[in-house]
Amino acid sequence: MFTIARNLSVDWLRKQGRKPLEAREEGALEREAAPQTIEQEVEHKLLGEQMKEALGELNEDQKQVVELIYFMGYTQQEVSQNHNIPLGTVKSRVRLALSQLRKKFESGMKEGARP
Repeated sequence: MFTIARNLSVDWLRKQGRKPLEAREEGALEREAAPQTIEQEVEHKLLGEQMKEALGELNEDQKQVVELIYFMGYTQQEVSQNHNIPLGTVKSRVRLALSQLRKKFESGMKEGARP
């Protein structure tokens, strides 16, 4: 599920020409190309809610870099320069955050598979 959410976010950013969104803009995490069916719309809404919950469990530093890179379209280099964070630290925060998110979504999928 995380891969789907990430790919949808990347696709949306590419369609927007990688223009960064305003920081903390309401609904920024829920944006994507318009869903084509009711099932896709419901799945997208559920995935957005799960992603918000999972992001809320990250520490503030990790949450900040993930939002800037994956939802606002900045590169790791831009985050490093604009926020005076060493590039290696940005990369480490992203790696740790993605690892935590992956675990969260994998455990959620296992729980959802139970009868």
